[in-house]
This record gives sequence, C-alpha cells and structure tokens, in this order.
Amino acid sequence: MTPETSTLLSCSLDMRKEYCAKIIRIGDLFPIEDADRLERTNLDGHSVVVEKGRYHPGEAVIYCTHESQINRNFLAANNQFSFSERRLNANHAEVAALIAEGRDEEARRLTGHFNRQGRVRMVRFRGCPSYGCVLKAEQLARWNPRLEGLCLEDYLTVDEEGREHPFRFDTVDGKIFIQAYYPRFSRKLNKNASRHNRRLARFDRLEPGQFLYHYETDTLNGNIWRLKPDTTVAISLKMHGTSVCLAHVLTRTPVRLTVADRMTNRRILRRMDSLRREATRFPWQRKQQECELERLEHCLIQPYRLCYGPVWSSRSTIKNRYINTSVSNGFYEVDLWSQYGELLHPFLDPGMTLYGEICGYLTQLDRMIMKNYDYGCQRGENFLMPYRITHTAPDGTKTEWSVMQVHDWTQRLIERQPELAACLRPIHILYHGTLRDLYPSLDTKHFWSESLLEALKADTEHFGMEQDEPLCRHRVPREGICIRIDGDPEPQCFKLKTTAFFNRETKLIDEGKMDYEMEVQLNAEP
Repeated sequence: MTPETSTLLSCSLDMRKEYCAKIIRIGDLFPIEDADRLERTNLDGHSVVVEKGRYHPGEAVIYCTHESQINRNFLAANNQFSFSERRLNANHAEVAALIAEGRDEEARRLTGHFNRQGRVRMVRFRGCPSYGCVLKAEQLARWNPRLEGLCLEDYLTVDEEGREHPFRFDTVDGKIFIQAYYPRFSRKLNKNASRHNRRLARFDRLEPGQFLYHYETDTLNGNIWRLKPDTTVAISLKMHGTSVCLAHVLTRTPVRLTVADRMTNRRILRRMDSLRREATRFPWQRKQQECELERLEHCLIQPYRLCYGPVWSSRSTIKNRYINTSVSNGFYEVDLWSQYGELLHPFLDPGMTLYGEICGYLTQLDRMIMKNYDYGCQRGENFLMPYRITHTAPDGTKTEWSVMQVHDWTQRLIERQPELAACLRPIHILYHGTLRDLYPSLDTKHFWSESLLEALKADTEHFGMEQDEPLCRHRVPREGICIRIDGDPEPQCFKLKTTAFFNRETKLIDEGKMDYEMEVQLNAEP
C-alpha cells in the first residue's frame, strides 16, 4: 500500500463502528433453494445474499452492514437505485429507451434495489435473509477515478498469531461513503447543532480528562476472534432503554480574581508574548524558549478552583444546566438523566463515574422509554441498571471496575439504602466463567470462533436468545447480550443482538419511527 492509497479509505472522527464499511473476505458460498441467480454467504457473522458467480470464496470485498446509508453519488454512478428511482442512476437514458421499446424486464436488470435515501436494509430473497450488501473495488472507481486499480487486499492486516483482520472505513478520498441510516421524520431539526459542538472541550467548567462519555460498544460479530476457549468472560443481559452517565469528578468553579492577580497575569502574558517574538538560531535555544513558556503558563493564576462536583449526561449530551446552559429536555418530556443524577449523586465517591441504562416508563407518565419494553415497571415508573463504573484520579488516570464489582456495588447500595430498591437494579449477569466451560462440546481446534458465535446466537438455555423478553409484560423480543473479557487491558463491551430484535428494528425504521438513541445521533443536541 502506497502512502497515497493508504489515505483514500479512512475513518472519520465520527465513524460508528456498527455502521461502517469493512474490507473482508468472502466465506463459503451456499445455494438458495429456487434461486438460480443468487447464492448465500456469511460475512461478519451475518447471512448475506449475493449474485451467483460474481464472487468466489476468499475474495476481498467491501461489506456494508444493514441499517447503514451509502453515498448517493456512489449509488448513482453504479446504477444501484431501484427501478422506481431509476432517474437517479447514471444509465437512466438507456433504461428509459428499453422501457419505451416495451423491454421492461431487461430494463429492471440494469437497476439496483436501493431507495432514494440509499438505505441498506435487511431483505429476504426466496425466504433467505440478507443483512447488508457486498461491493467490489471497481465500483468505487466508477464513482471516483482516483481509486482505479485499488487493491482491497492491501488493507487487510495479519497479527502476530496469523489472524487476518478486516479494515473498517467510512470515508473515501475525503468524502463520507457510509453512515448510520436514520428515517425521515417531521420533527424540526436543530440546524446549528453538529457533532463538533458537543465536544467536551467547549464546556469551560469541565476539567479535561475527568469526565468522558461511554465508549462505543462494538459488535461481537467482528470481534469474535478475541474470545479463546480459556477466556474468562462476563455475559450480561442487554436491556433496551436510554443511556445515562453520572459522575462525581473534579470540575472548575469560577472565582473572581483580585486586582493583584489580574496584574500578575498581565505581566506573565506580556513576558510570554515577548518571548515568542524572540528570534532563535539554534535548536537548544528553541528548546529553552519552549521550557520557559511552559513554566510561565503554569504561573498564570486561573480564574477557577478545582473541586469535586456532579456531572450527568445522556448518551452524548451534558444535562447539568450550570455546565451546559443551552440544554433542553430533548426527546422526552422529562429529564430522566438529571432525576437520577440528583438521586444518586450522594452515593458516588469522589472520582466515580457510573454508566447505566434507564428502563421502563417516563416518570409519572404513561409513555414508555422504549416502546413496549416495560421490564415489569408500572405506568410512570422506571429504574436504573448500572453496567459500568470507573474511578478517575486527580491526574486523569482512570481505573475500570469489573462487571462483578459493578454488580456487587449496586447490590450493597440497595441493601444499605432500601428506599432505592424500587429504582435501582443490579446488572443481570447471565454467565461468568470460561467459554470452554460454557460450551464443553465445541471443537477448540477447528473453526472455534465460527462455532462459538453460532452457539451464542442460538443459546436459549443460558441467554434466552431469539425468545420473548420474560422481564417485560408486553410481548417483545429479547434485545441480546453483552460480553466483557475479565482483565481486558483495553476495556471493551461486545454486543450480540438477536435476529428477532433486528427484524423489529427494521420494521420500526420502515415505518419511520425512531427511539431516543437514534434521534440523538441525528438531531445532535448541543
């Protein structure tokens, strides 16, 4: 890979791992009953239908996951819009000529199946589900000539153990190629909002490094290789609610500087400005200048003092009004996050940050947080399930608690404060131990990862996969499970959603409905 081609496919700052493109190898191909021109393969743990004879096992391809949205100019250049949207395709004149001659069936073969929004949706071909679509490198070149001759093989990497890893990207030659799909809806968007406006650095009351949003949870499908037979894991129930982050960390409290302090700062700033304008001829002089500037910067008297204080947020929006002065209630009629922030702040030790899921109904209202996912709550009731806790030292160093520690902390708090029992639940640990002990019959030497993924997907005994959620009174599918590795040097959480839940999401999106977690990405609250 040359330096020039290495930057053609890249990741934007806002790329979501769950809805990006991957360079990956085609697996084995299987026939589809009563389908002469189609066949099925497995990519990233998903069933995908492809055109028969177009791909071969082991070939490097681009896989775009379902419920993502592909660049419209790319789809037009490759004639991928559906027959009803054929006027958007580059070959629309040729298709129109065939239709005029009465050759509609031939014209249909020259079009694709994407709608006007470029959504990649789950579809069924002859009853076989297809989660996502597969593309070749030459299709990128039709859209962008600079990608002519691009070799996808160059982007695949091999680790020390000989495992080949896919390459993720969402940007092609500086243009967004793929992103998460959001249905069109009638709510007025905040046109001035952007992802960059939500950067924590914009809040002058936050001390850098003290408060962080929850990391993005990745899918298990693309990380199954991380799990070995003797890996000790904690597998917990994935609950369908809204995310919350409650922190008790160092924050900046504004103070009024005295006249003497302001005069001292002026002298220091004048000295720093003079120092920057001084010419330097030698590297040692520049180094000396930088050291002096750093020393003077530390001498500046700051217009604030550091003290421990509360910070709470939703998935990506600070909810403290004295920190984020322009915050609103947002998607819901009530501010659930601040309610739990005020309730639990007295029980958080200095340096603690708690991440959790709020489930049930909106407080004192008939509306559910997530449609039909009541989790046994009565109307107007809800609860918080903590699933992650970190501790941040004054220097910004973070310590991650294990899932079992999070469970035990929650349980002890409920025992000490019985009044919290109605609104606080420990994380549901479904299994804790090695994967070898979980599935002793699996062959650990041949196709371990593939067999493990299939076993987890079909495990109704331990995890209730593909079953209705027994914790809910309404009939809804279980969302899935979360897997964390004990002692993982880089704390991560891998999610495995059920097919039934995927199908439910697809149906809701088809109807143009969104939950809070989807809207917050689109509407980008400030």
